[in-house]
Order: sequence, then C-alpha cells, then structure tokens
Amino acid sequence: MINEPIFDMKHLRKLYFVAFIFLFSACAEDTNLINIRLGEIRATFVDAAGRSETLNFATETNVSPQDGYGYTASLKYLSIFRRMSSSNSTLHIRATNFDLATAATPITLISNSRLTFNLFPNNEIYEGKNGAITLVINTKNEDILEGTFSGSISNQSNPNDVYTVKNGQFKIRIQRF
Repeated sequence: MINEPIFDMKHLRKLYFVAFIFLFSACAEDTNLINIRLGEIRATFVDAAGRSETLNFATETNVSPQDGYGYTASLKYLSIFRRMSSSNSTLHIRATNFDLATAATPITLISNSRLTFNLFPNNEIYEGKNGAITLVINTKNEDILEGTFSGSISNQSNPNDVYTVKNGQFKIRIQRF
C-alpha cells in the first residue's frame, strides 16, 4: 500500500485560502470608528423609502462643553456643531445632565441626547429628542471624545417625514472655556 498524502495540492490551496480568510476576519477591527478623523462627525441617513446616504460633517463650527459649576468641578453639557464642507447643511449633537469629568466610559445617553440636522438648501430642520437618539461616548482621552450615535429624526414642519440615523460616529476635541 502506497502512502498517499492526506491533501493533494488542490485541497492544500483551498485549505490555505480558508485559513487566510479566517485569519483576516479574526484580525479585523470593529469598523464603527475606523477612518474617522479628529474633528469629524459621520452618519448614514435612511429615508422612509429606504434610500440611504452617508454624510460627513467635518468643518468645525463649534464644540462647547458648558458647565455652570466651573470646569474642574464637573462637565454637565456637551454641544457639538459641524457643517458639511460641500454645503451649508449642519449637524448639532447635544447631551445634558451627565458628568463627563467623573464618568467612566462608555457613557450611554438616551433621554438626555438631542440631534438636529439642518438640511440645506431648503432649510428643513430634522430633530431627534426625548429618547429618539442614543449617544454613546466610547472613549475620553484627555480632551478628545470618540463616540457613536443612532436613532430617528423627524422634520419639524412635517413629523411624518422621518430619517433613521445609523452608524453615526464622532471624534472631537472639546474646548475649555
């Protein structure tokens, strides 16, 4: 009886290919916060018909942590405002009633989060509040916050005009006042 190899070259190539795919997928990172630059907000907006568009808000206009008790005591309000570089459309994320100075990450904010999307050129304002938006601050490293957000926003003049916000992410440096 001749000893035949367990795998011939054809099977060995398939085995190598499967092993490569397995290793690649095992080493892949969570893509939620990949390739987002400092100062950027990105999200996918899906309308009622299922059409989606990923928008990037990278033009800094304002990032304001506000604190009525002095910054070193606590941080109670966060406001992130960005504009699209290709248009005047803006995105404003706000969170209140939490203590960023002492809270451990991740910090999940639901009832105290608000997202406003001002869509130009028609100046349509979409807003999500009162539990419609979930904001998660995943990391805080010195003055840099990274996080995600999702939920639904509705047109202020037509509440039946709704967008679902998916895969929202941000990486911003807070400004101390």
